[in-house]
Amino acid sequence: MYPTSIAPATRFDYGVTTDHREVVVQLKETFLGETFWQAPEFSAITALFHRARSGVSFYGETKQRVGEKLSQLAGLPAFERLLALLSIFQELAISTEYTSLHGQAVTSAYNLKEQQRLKQVNQFIAEQYTRKIDIPEVAAVASLTESAFCRYFKRITHLTFTQFLNQYRISQAQKLLLLDYTVSEACFACGFESLSYFNRIFRRVTNENPLLFKKRHQVPVIFTQQANP
Repeated sequence: MYPTSIAPATRFDYGVTTDHREVVVQLKETFLGETFWQAPEFSAITALFHRARSGVSFYGETKQRVGEKLSQLAGLPAFERLLALLSIFQELAISTEYTSLHGQAVTSAYNLKEQQRLKQVNQFIAEQYTRKIDIPEVAAVASLTESAFCRYFKRITHLTFTQFLNQYRISQAQKLLLLDYTVSEACFACGFESLSYFNRIFRRVTNENPLLFKKRHQVPVIFTQQANP
């Protein structure tokens, strides 16, 4: 089975080895020119890219079909590869078999200093989210006082730091659930100290509880027994 997803470039695999093959397609936003995606024919794909800023995971028949197409990309001639890639984007764009992962959005709307500061905070969260993080600690990473950091972070992300951290942790928990972690394992592996709080935040962020999320994405395993002749 080929995992089919679009997300920010940073990968978090937790050192877990699973029985799968991963196909990574990397490209620049302007690889077809500055205005290519503005054409009305590509409006659905443009909307897909916007959703993908926070992470999107596909499942079901879409995952199967697109996974197979991705596995064939490397062996295609350049022009056919481009057409195949556009076809994949369009199939993902119109699919309803997807889940938003609510990860960190990628943006370039801020000046260089603010981008660098936010990058440092994001990196700190990515490295430390599995444990308790206090605001004075992350404010020090951003070289700001606690009050200044809270104002800065709310202005940049439109979320409090706690809201942002919880959303990030939930996005990581979703990935662990897709790797067949139990709800309890995903909860504590992502820095939550209470299972009840984890369930409440998961529902608030995703509009469903983690157990239903996991069951909805599980691939059923069917065992058959051959009759003796």
